[in-house]
Amino acid sequence: MEEEEILSTLKKRAGVLEGVCVTGGEPTLQADLPSFLEKLKQMGFAVKLDTNGYQPEALKEVCGSGLVDYVAMDIKGAPESYAAIAGVSGLDLGRIEESIRYLMGRPIPYEFRTTVVPELHREEDFSQIGAWLAGADAYYLQAYKDSEYVLDRRFTPPSKEWMEVLKERLLPYIPHTELRGVE
Repeated sequence: MEEEEILSTLKKRAGVLEGVCVTGGEPTLQADLPSFLEKLKQMGFAVKLDTNGYQPEALKEVCGSGLVDYVAMDIKGAPESYAAIAGVSGLDLGRIEESIRYLMGRPIPYEFRTTVVPELHREEDFSQIGAWLAGADAYYLQAYKDSEYVLDRRFTPPSKEWMEVLKERLLPYIPHTELRGVE
């Protein structure tokens, strides 16, 4: 969609909607993200940014300038398996860690989240993630959902029981750990 079409649609819903979630792909790859967020803020919307954290400078820019009210950052997996899960060989984990440190410095409200895929994650990964993110404000385990639109058909949803086990692994490190999408 073109920016004008998005803004026109939002103008029609002003007073009904309270906020806008800017998601992707990866929104921080867009050079015009700050100007777009500024327009949303001028319209009176609260702004949530969904990010993978790989562009820490862009994240700092939009958060530091007051253009974002809340950040949800995806954590793909434990540090040792991060690149493989993200599907990016040569991934610079330092960039992810810089975004984590920035958010945990509490510039604005945030959460970390992982979409749990049994074929990609091991139980012990979540102890490592917990230690890595110890003291985070909030962490959510999201159950992978199968649909006709997923790119890789070999993945399956996790069981509620397994999600509960993973949550227990995280609680000593991040007391505000919750489950999403568990049936």
